Amino acid sequence: MEYRGWRRSVRRRASPSLSLALVATTLPGGVAERETAAGPSEPGTMAFPGAPGDLAFTSNRGGRSKIYRMRSDGSGATLLSDSASDSLPAWSADATQLLFVSYRDGDSEIWRMNAAGQRVAQLTDNNVEDFEPAWYPGDRAFVFRSRRSDNPDIWRQNLTENGASDGDPTQLTTNPYLDIAPSVSPNGKCLVFASNRDGDDDLYTIRANAPEGPKNRAVRVTRNNVDDHDPDWSPNGRKIAYSSGPSGNPDIFVINADGTRPRNLTKHPAADIDPSWSPSGKQIAFERNGGGITRDIFRMRADGTRQVNVTDNGFTDANVLWQPMPD
Repeated sequence: MEYRGWRRSVRRRASPSLSLALVATTLPGGVAERETAAGPSEPGTMAFPGAPGDLAFTSNRGGRSKIYRMRSDGSGATLLSDSASDSLPAWSADATQLLFVSYRDGDSEIWRMNAAGQRVAQLTDNNVEDFEPAWYPGDRAFVFRSRRSDNPDIWRQNLTENGASDGDPTQLTTNPYLDIAPSVSPNGKCLVFASNRDGDDDLYTIRANAPEGPKNRAVRVTRNNVDDHDPDWSPNGRKIAYSSGPSGNPDIFVINADGTRPRNLTKHPAADIDPSWSPSGKQIAFERNGGGITRDIFRMRADGTRQVNVTDNGFTDANVLWQPMPD
């Protein structure tokens, strides 16, 4: 069964019109320390408007889905992409580039642009769906979800110094079930993703730089009877925000990186998904759907208090991702 929606997972599978979208025992490799990002690579060196800390998101406010950026209070919305069905933006660690998904060549592929919406380049090219890109620290590789193996799995693509794809991607997960929604820890050592390999969707971790196998077994990190999705590591790598709950009413949760103390932050009758930490780790942006055809972006304190509607315009605004502060 595949969940139809506007997120970054197979269960929330993208469509040509709109594409939408976490952890438990011991994490392999450790996650507490934060690596320093490399200097900006050539594709992202152009100056970009606004201060670091903006929100990138997908919206249909101009018709078909496009990628925008705005300030964290919802002001200053600027169109970044102007092609057919672009979605799922992912900021680089140096805050100068965005990965995104686009149908501009006929099917869903991973593309890159700088933070001003310029220097657009295609990074994947095949006849299957590639979705859900997420950078590694240092911005010289990214993970994504693909059906290249006839099954949704997580893959890694290395990049050259100039930001082009460097060789063929490497398959990281090999389980015959759905492996989706990858996120790399701030130190680059651990990959968390959602999978239904044990029934419902739970969160799993593996070491981020090697394929799954006897020496890199996936560790199940959440255990419940509802679906867990949309992981996002806190800037210090000590916590993970994620969505959890029945398909019609998930909430935003935060859990310690060792799998202890899961906490429901939103406790709202609407569907709350797709959390993204602020650069300081003091706030979380997320998406809320009150049951209609529109979706809005909210932000709140990291303890769940002061939930503020950032967009409220009758359109669908989703896939929010907070721009990091460059080191």
